[in-house]
Amino acid sequence: MSRISLPVLLSFFAAAVAACDPPKTEPVAPSSSMAPPDAGAPTSPADAAPSEVGEAGAADAVTTLFVREALADCEGGAGPMKCMQVRGSDKEEWTLLYQSIEGFTYEPGNAYELRVAAKAAGKPPADGSSRRLRLVEIVSKKKAP
Repeated sequence: MSRISLPVLLSFFAAAVAACDPPKTEPVAPSSSMAPPDAGAPTSPADAAPSEVGEAGAADAVTTLFVREALADCEGGAGPMKCMQVRGSDKEEWTLLYQSIEGFTYEPGNAYELRVAAKAAGKPPADGSSRRLRLVEIVSKKKAP
């Protein structure tokens, strides 16, 4: 029987654990582009925007976020749930937002254009986003036809 050295065994074990650990995904920050929402398949917006001073005095990135008129089925850390469909401009695909926006109450059947502040979360949960979203302004709210 041949012997395997401890460093080789440990590196093999680390590779096996890494292969079994699914990658963690986070919602991507929306872009600051402005355009009306329209149909499309969910994927992922991602641009930075200007900043504003938030409640605690730290600079928050403020972006425009378009919210689709219907929620979509999605899989969260706690199982099946409903997610808002969002994007930063009409050039981007819709993406699922797995978190709430502080100060915003979504009403089904309405499409929104929002200004939101994105701030790094202090101690995010392992399965949560590393950014908090806070409503700055509802730019428009339109009832879907």
